[in-house]
Amino acid sequence: MSAKIICDLTELTTVKTGRFQYYGIAKTVAEIAEKFAANYRDVRFVVYSVDFQEFFEVHPIISDDPSENIDLNVPDFEIFKFRRKFHAKNPERHLVSILGPFVSWNNRRRIKATGYRFVPADMRGAKLFSAARPKLMVDMIRTIKRRKLNTTFHPLLHDLIPLHDLGGHTRKSFPFNMFYDSKYVIENTDQMITNSQFTLDDIARFANDGRFVMPKSTAAVPLVHECFEGTEEPVIKVPNTPYFLAVGSLLGRKNLNVVFDAMVLMQKSGRTVPKLILAGTKRKHISRALKSGKWAVIAPFVEQIHSPNQTDLVRLYRSAVAVLMPSRIEGWGLPAGEALWFGIPAICSTAPVLKEVCGDLGLYFDPDDPQELVTHMDRLLDDPGFRGDLCKRIEAKKSTFRTWADVAHDVYESMENY
Repeated sequence: MSAKIICDLTELTTVKTGRFQYYGIAKTVAEIAEKFAANYRDVRFVVYSVDFQEFFEVHPIISDDPSENIDLNVPDFEIFKFRRKFHAKNPERHLVSILGPFVSWNNRRRIKATGYRFVPADMRGAKLFSAARPKLMVDMIRTIKRRKLNTTFHPLLHDLIPLHDLGGHTRKSFPFNMFYDSKYVIENTDQMITNSQFTLDDIARFANDGRFVMPKSTAAVPLVHECFEGTEEPVIKVPNTPYFLAVGSLLGRKNLNVVFDAMVLMQKSGRTVPKLILAGTKRKHISRALKSGKWAVIAPFVEQIHSPNQTDLVRLYRSAVAVLMPSRIEGWGLPAGEALWFGIPAICSTAPVLKEVCGDLGLYFDPDDPQELVTHMDRLLDDPGFRGDLCKRIEAKKSTFRTWADVAHDVYESMENY
């Protein structure tokens, strides 16, 4: 009999939003865990507490009605979170060494006060899967090693994006700390799982450069195209004029800059500028950027919709001319995949992973060439036949798109075969 598989839910103790009101790591953790709970009854679940240096059992609640969502039953507690390991000496590191024991004591007190029945999990000889942030994984690995639990560790790594520009982040210590965390996880893992072939290739590139030692066992498990319908009541009014949609875009690496530049080119050419909807966290720096300078002329055409619920997000997808994904680099690219899921074109940068997501269904442009982006936008707006044929091709391939059940299955199989 193979070793038992345990799924880590620690990442979900750090989020306070609804099930569908987040993207990225927390969403990935939740969706894979739900599919594990529904389809693999031999999988167990835990959360890790660095303050107790312990893994605790979690028991998801599964309804007899298959139409109801699974409640992962993750304990809800408010604790003070702080980084415990740093890539270099600094004043914050010294402060943590002094105050850390007191903070941990206070956190343990708060956790006990929740009334949740915290039962230590038997981790001996198990295979532990975690899709958490690397900094959370580091503490788990240290506890496994210190207690000699004979637990093999199977992390899902989302990306190594900050390592591509160690000096370019607004928080100067962030990419260096991430490098420290990622290096430790990669070099102390039993089987490394990645969310795309691109991320696996990225790890290999950094390993070849001598940044860290390549894991002995790896598996690429691409993420999804699937996007669920919402259960909430609609709140927003969807525009009744043509618009393009970008989900969670920012200036900088997310490269919303090129979209604004493309809209300026459209305005200067004398044509009607389409509306741009930005769905996600409302960003002050975007509002500031549109108030003056060259982008001020297109400000009336840009609307930020703050954290739309899932029902409204799906409505925005379905009514868009296309979804824009201008990022210079991504670990996967959920909005592009979700656009295809709803039969909507995706205009993507030539970032390698976006071609992995969209294949021959995507429209691609150089992320530094706003005119190339304009060409795609114009054609979708002005040539209904072209857009209609593209939408038909997308719909015809929907059966090949990846679902969260596919992801959970591939993770499970890769761990079973390890």
